[in-house]
Order: sequence, then C-alpha cells, then structure tokens
Amino acid sequence: MTKDEQQKLLESLRKEENEILSELAAFAKKDPNTEDGFIVPFPNEGSGIDENAREIEEFERLNILKNNLVTRLRDIRSTIEKIKEGTYGQCETCSVEIAPTRLKVMPVAKFCMDCARQKPRSA
Repeated sequence: MTKDEQQKLLESLRKEENEILSELAAFAKKDPNTEDGFIVPFPNEGSGIDENAREIEEFERLNILKNNLVTRLRDIRSTIEKIKEGTYGQCETCSVEIAPTRLKVMPVAKFCMDCARQKPRSA
C-alpha cells in the first residue's frame, strides 16, 4: 500500500470514527466506568405495563446497537494504530501479509484468509 493510499484510508477511517461517535452520542452517554466507555440510559418515562415493555424493548435494541458501534469503533481505532505503527496489513495470528484484495473489501481485517477461516465467527 502506498503512502497516498494509506493517507486516504486514514482519512476514511477517521471520518467513520467521527460518524460512529456522533451516532453513539445521539443515544448513549460516555462512561469511563464501563468496559466499552459508553452506557445507554434506561428510559423510565412510562408507568403502564405496555409502556414499560416498550421501554425495555427500546433499551435492549439500543444496547445491541451500542455494542455493534463500539465494536466497529475499536476495529477502526486498532486499524489506525496499525497504520501509524507500520504493521497495517499484517495478520495478527501468523504475521503473513493480508491479501490486498481482502483489505480493499474489509480495511479493518485483522487476519489473513487462512487464519480467519480457523477463527470462530466472533473473532
């Protein structure tokens, strides 16, 4: 990857990072006491059973969204660090170079295809 391509990727990653932070700010609060740094406040507005059920459902939905966004944010920040350190595009398991075609499709890829196939889906 050329320096120009790396710079464009950094700009794209930083833009996405800011978009995710904005999206998180719309419904979650920063909380340094939590593992992921964000907390979804529980909406305690209703008093009826139906209202409470909707609040719980919305709270659960927002927590799932928060978890997905935080995971993506971590991947982006990790990728930015790898670019800065000069280790971007290197498999975290076997240290082989990740195929450029894979990185083009998934710039935050951590593993080469061989290692990715051996990892559980959540890795």
